[in-house]
Amino acid sequence: MTAIFKNQRLKIPLLLTLVVPFLAQVLAAMGLVGYLSFKNGQEAVRDIAQDLGKSFGDRTNKTLAAYLNVSPQINQINLNAVKLKQLDIINLKTWEKYL
Repeated sequence: MTAIFKNQRLKIPLLLTLVVPFLAQVLAAMGLVGYLSFKNGQEAVRDIAQDLGKSFGDRTNKTLAAYLNVSPQINQINLNAVKLKQLDIINLKTWEKYL
């Protein structure tokens, strides 16, 4: 029985023997590079989104603080004017130009 198997050899074409391992390596390398590029792209997008959100929040806080700081300043100016007798509390005609 062993004599039967000795005479039969598995014949694989040389082209297939050379091309398949090379193609497998190329596909594996391309897959790895593609995966790493995708992950790097996701990380970059996440970083940019965080930076954009932070800068938007900072600008919003700065603008809101600027608007909210105006009212106490106006009240202080009016209080100073009353203390310096530039505005009369009883006569509201003097308030017209301020309001």
